[in-house]
This record gives sequence, structure tokens and C-alpha cells, in this order.
Amino acid sequence: MAKTLALPILLALGLAACGKAEEPFCRAVDTNRASFVAATKVENATARDAALSGAVAEGRERLTTAVLEGPIKGWHGTVAAANTDIKGLGLIKIALPCKATLIAGEIAPGDALFAAMKKLKQGDAVTFDGSFVAAPTGKPYLEISFTQNGMMTDPEFIIRLTAIR
Repeated sequence: MAKTLALPILLALGLAACGKAEEPFCRAVDTNRASFVAATKVENATARDAALSGAVAEGRERLTTAVLEGPIKGWHGTVAAANTDIKGLGLIKIALPCKATLIAGEIAPGDALFAAMKKLKQGDAVTFDGSFVAAPTGKPYLEISFTQNGMMTDPEFIIRLTAIR
């Protein structure tokens, strides 16, 4: 019984750290993580493979639904990194309370967004606006983890940032 109560409690704690704007997205990420971790604990290898495949498929759909709920507007996060790439373009990584990372790159040096980004440092709390970059597969988000484990437990999404404060 303790195991069945732990999951809802952990999800509630994670969502308590999220702002209202990003809550549907964070709920999807947290649920994906919990279902994937539960699937990894299935003892029978064949059943575990089926459970993992099911968790990933359901997770992709859950994220699609969450992303379609609208643009990124007034979301809250913490700066994980803010620097420039080899071309001198801005690159910022924003960590959400649900342990998802949003990555915005190719921020031009002459852009007001670049000036705002240059004032930020790792650990700064930010509020930001933008949109998810669509995947070539047609999904409304581009998630760049190399493995299904990464996609489900520590996802990284590419976004277009329009404002950060």
C-alpha cells in the first residue's frame, strides 16, 4: 500500500513547485517519468519490454496533448546555462521544476533577448514566453534525448524563446 500512495504524493509535490501556466506540461513529464520507472521494475523481461514500449507510446501522446494546450506564456524556471555557441549566438537552457529542460538557441547578438540573456547566470529564477519547436515527425515538440530513458525521465525540448525576465 505504501508504494501505491507514494506515486500520487510525489507527483503532487512536483506539481506544487510548478506555476499554473506550465502545470499541464509538468504533469505530463512527471507522469511519464513515474510510468517509465514503474515499467522498468517489471520482473519478466518480455512483460517489461511491453510495459516500457507502452509507457513510451503513452508518454509521447501525453506530451502532445500538454503541448497543444497553448504557447509557453508566463512559465517559470531556473537558468541551467546561459552562454554563446561557437558562432557567437545565444544559447540558454531553462530547467523546470519537473526536471524537464527547455533549450533555446540561435539568439542573435543584436536581439533584445540576447541582451536579457547575457544578464542571467546559472541558478537565476526566470519567467519566460515562447513556443515549442515542432519535430520533423509532425509532433508539436522536438525532444532531443538519445534514449527512451532520457526522453521519459529527464527530457530536453527545443523551444523558440520570445521573452525572458
